[in-house]
Amino acid sequence: MRRLLAIMICLSVCVLFPGMTAIAGSGADPGRAGTVRLRDVEVRPDGYGGYFYQYRDKAGHTHTTNCVDFIPDAFKEARKADRPAPTVAEASVPAGEADAGEDAEEMEGPEEEEDDADRIADPLEPLNRVFFQFNDRLYFWCIKPLATGYGKVVPEPVRIGVRNFFSNLCMPIRAVNCLLQGKIRGFGIEISRFVMNSTVGVAGLWDPAKKIFRLEPQNEDFGQTLGSLGMGPGIYINWPILGPSSIRDSVGSVGDEFLNPVNYGIDRLKYRAAIYGYDKTNRVSLTLGTYEALKKAAFDPYVALREAYFENRRYLIER
Repeated sequence: MRRLLAIMICLSVCVLFPGMTAIAGSGADPGRAGTVRLRDVEVRPDGYGGYFYQYRDKAGHTHTTNCVDFIPDAFKEARKADRPAPTVAEASVPAGEADAGEDAEEMEGPEEEEDDADRIADPLEPLNRVFFQFNDRLYFWCIKPLATGYGKVVPEPVRIGVRNFFSNLCMPIRAVNCLLQGKIRGFGIEISRFVMNSTVGVAGLWDPAKKIFRLEPQNEDFGQTLGSLGMGPGIYINWPILGPSSIRDSVGSVGDEFLNPVNYGIDRLKYRAAIYGYDKTNRVSLTLGTYEALKKAAFDPYVALREAYFENRRYLIER
């Protein structure tokens, strides 16, 4: 009984505390006792009466939490401190969250435009959430059990070899997109990797190019090519079965399929689908636990997955 009472008290504090501290970070009087002001932290309603707090560390990585306690002290400023906290990220507060006055003026102008560039538009969120739930159940009810059983039967070295084989087979996608982006060195690395892994590596099952000569695969695709040419992501789409994407990356995926040798070597659609399913199952068997960890750490797994996808795609394009 005591444990149940303690859990109820903790849940009440977690629900009420973010809302109260968000008021302090969005224009409330910092002179009140116990009030903490947030600097360089984006505050957004979560749609459930609480708030999301987003900040960027010195390495440029974006972090999102729903509890002020998890925000580093460098982003907090007490009333006694006259100097601002170190600037690590662009600060922004949504319309309606800040009071009129000096705080609101600081958030206006170019910073709002920069903040918009740090997000991906999601006008289809209600529909995307339905597809997210579908994919989530598909993973836990079908893909994960299948991948777990497959992993128990097939040794890990064999599964890594299968992954290497399919990766080597998709060399044209990476090589052509290196050329389209003007990355001549990357194109040369991909050709060298393919020749070496296809011969010495026994049809790509082994990766001597990486293990011996340190030639890393160039992770390029047509979606990144479009992004390097200045095309924005458009809107966020969570496709059934296929998962997170955007308008730009969906178009890019179609373009990549024209460079996929599997589509030319195998005529019948059901066989191509079987190969895709096997490749997917094999890859999932090597990364079991990653998706579960994201869900466990996130207040809203849908938002966490969307932001992780966007940040990863932006990193791949800008690197």
